[in-house]
Amino acid sequence: MSNEPDEVNSGALATMIVLVFVATFAVALVVTALVRDETNSLHARGDASQERAFRQLRAEQKLLLNSAPAWVDRGAGVTSVPIEDAMKSVAEAIRSNPYALTPGAKSEEEKKAEAEAEAKLKEDAESDDAEDSATGDLAKKTLAPVAPAPAAPAPAAPAPAAPAPAAPAPVAPAPVAPAHGSLGSQ
Repeated sequence: MSNEPDEVNSGALATMIVLVFVATFAVALVVTALVRDETNSLHARGDASQERAFRQLRAEQKLLLNSAPAWVDRGAGVTSVPIEDAMKSVAEAIRSNPYALTPGAKSEEEKKAEAEAEAKLKEDAESDDAEDSATGDLAKKTLAPVAPAPAAPAPAAPAPAAPAPAAPAPVAPAPVAPAHGSLGSQ
């Protein structure tokens, strides 16, 4: 072995690094171009068939939305109406009663009718109370509800039993030395 210093040809090393980089870049460009070409051809084939199906579905939906009024279920009174006519009908209903599409909201007429019904019920109840007090009928008067008797206290839980004594830990058997001349003397 000699103690000569290593001489590195830095020009050749730099050339090799540049060639590897250029080759890697060229391979990446070729692969990208091939993948892009293949995906474009697949999209062209797929789009044509999907677009045809989409257009057919869209045409069927428009036909249903714009078809002439017809019975869907005559027994239940359900009809189909063209979408434009249905939207006009809903808009008119909202203009006439803005509460029509709000769940739980009541129009002024409904509120007045409820108030009148409650007032009538209150008057009837007051007149019944007046009649009861005049006749002295105690059976019709309501009594205050009686509170239920308190429940009996639950029995005390039994005291926990004393813990069982722990079992002694198992003892491992002592290792046995091999007999002389059995395995090691071959």
